[in-house]
Amino acid sequence: MERIRELDGVRAISILAVLAAHLLPLGPSQWGLNSVSGFLGMALFFCLSGFLITSLLLRDDRAAPFLFKRIARIWPLTFVVASGAFLFGTVEADELARTILYTRNYTVNDGQGLSPFWSLCVEAHFYISIALLIAVFRKSALYLLPVAAVSFTGWRLYTETFASVNTHLRIDEILSGCILALVITRYDWGSLSEQTKTRLSLLVYPAAALLLATCFEPLMPLGILRPYAAAFLVGLCIVAPPTYASLILCSKPLAFIAKISFALYAIHSLMRIGWFSEGEKWEVYLLKRPLTFALTFGLAWLSTETLEKYSNEWARRMAKKIWPPRKVTDAQASPVPVQQVY
Repeated sequence: MERIRELDGVRAISILAVLAAHLLPLGPSQWGLNSVSGFLGMALFFCLSGFLITSLLLRDDRAAPFLFKRIARIWPLTFVVASGAFLFGTVEADELARTILYTRNYTVNDGQGLSPFWSLCVEAHFYISIALLIAVFRKSALYLLPVAAVSFTGWRLYTETFASVNTHLRIDEILSGCILALVITRYDWGSLSEQTKTRLSLLVYPAAALLLATCFEPLMPLGILRPYAAAFLVGLCIVAPPTYASLILCSKPLAFIAKISFALYAIHSLMRIGWFSEGEKWEVYLLKRPLTFALTFGLAWLSTETLEKYSNEWARRMAKKIWPPRKVTDAQASPVPVQQVY
């Protein structure tokens, strides 16, 4: 099956939403639009992660090489950015340690410096948890994920938690993507008639509106459904994207942004503090923010083409050497394409 190019567009939109939330004023502060943009971006990011991780494991359910490659994917840049922040005096040694050990989402939430790295903690905890489950139950473990998703959502409902940086109160956004992958792989969506696809494509816009509504904190009951609204929207973009929406999602600019999205997320955290945020509002947003975006995108591209490229290639070679790939039959292969996660 060919790569689902629409997913690159969704990933790009998700990182742009996060960047906007952290770097731009999105209307009067009382409207809370920056928070809405952040919730929207992370819901899509997490959903895509769960979808693509599950797709990988449906194809190859070996826990050790999976975990090795996933940690090798996110740890080097985490270490470089966190170490840079420490060397420049932005963070203390204890915060550096909590960041590179992926525990800061339970110990630090200061809203500055490396605070966006809480989401990488959630990701890392998910990788470790799913690897342990796969090691014990093999591929059957993936079918426990819908139960886990509903359980963690129930926990959020019980504690009346709209959103949290704690893994146990946010991981349902990743697990919703896992459910989506299981649904997508179970049925032959390509056999749908054009009429059915057209009807489904009309749901994309109300689905997007629903997801947006779940990101407004005053709408607490809807917020509980945010993970599943994100999965519903992403699923529609896979199965039956509207023509115009597909053209946008598959555009080259969004494909480029998707390619460097992980680096954008990691690097931008340092571009919103210190000198970059000092001065009058007009100075910050009219003069310094353009420089912030230019540096963030430039450094993200450089990181993607150097550090991440070589670390990923090294991890694949080492994994192949230590855990030789086994032959995958047509029956074992996932019909979902393996795309870059993060």
